[in-house]
Amino acid sequence: MQNSVNEDKEQILNFAHMFLNSGDLDEALAQCNKIITVAPNDLDAQEVLGDIYFKKSSISSAYESYSKVIS
Repeated sequence: MQNSVNEDKEQILNFAHMFLNSGDLDEALAQCNKIITVAPNDLDAQEVLGDIYFKKSSISSAYESYSKVIS
């Protein structure tokens, strides 16, 4: 069961990266929030979330997400 959850998470993160790299920041954020909703402290999702916020020029939100990753 846990393996399926991890595979789903990886697939969602891959989609988030794809949308982030293509410039569709709102869809990247939506993908990332699927993980954050069920696992708010997921470090991989928080890092991607920080990248999204940084690209959206939401520096304080990016800082908050990156802070969770490094703490």
